[in-house]
Amino acid sequence: MKKVLSIIILIVFLFLLYACANSENIAQKIPLDKEMFNSVLMKKESGEYYGEYIHNEKFLSVKLNVIISENSIKEIIILEHKNGLGKNAESIIYDVIQKNSLDVDIVSGATYSSRCILKAIENALK
Repeated sequence: MKKVLSIIILIVFLFLLYACANSENIAQKIPLDKEMFNSVLMKKESGEYYGEYIHNEKFLSVKLNVIISENSIKEIIILEHKNGLGKNAESIIYDVIQKNSLDVDIVSGATYSSRCILKAIENALK
């Protein structure tokens, strides 16, 4: 019985180790071009821009509008956010508005949703 329990614990440990390593890799598959974003933002005319991003591996998606005025982000309106457990990631929009940049901290516990929101904002201004 102890041997079976030890094997189960080892399998669970290895699975968790794999999940953590794979988690970081998947998040990195949502690349952000922060320099492009900043240069485009400086040239963007005032207006409302639609952006979306769909992350098929995690079944996450974001649709939003970015409102630009005088070369800065004035408002970000999330129209739809399929997020699983990443609802808290929506708070990242306030950091983006405040910094006028995608170079913000990811919301802890909502890595995928945070990166999806940032990617949708980037896509809005492309």
